[in-house]
Amino acid sequence: MHIPEVHMTDDNSLSIDKFREMDYQSVKKYNIPVGLLMENAGLNLARLTASFISRSDKILIGIGTGNNGGGGLVAARRLAGWGYKVFLHLP
Repeated sequence: MHIPEVHMTDDNSLSIDKFREMDYQSVKKYNIPVGLLMENAGLNLARLTASFISRSDKILIGIGTGNNGGGGLVAARRLAGWGYKVFLHLP
């Protein structure tokens, strides 16, 4: 399987258009299930969040619509499972 190169911007981030293209290619070209993408995004968001806070902190996660909301729900589930006090703000 050939995986195309990804070029970062000067500040080491991806543009929104590039990120959307990567999501699209992941699902359409490489047949990676959307649920797996959300699970991985949410897990990594939870890990990053946990690296900055203590277990006694309260966490409020704003959940949007669409697949980004799914990643937020995964992060909330993971953090709660690790013992953090998690609150959700749903649309």
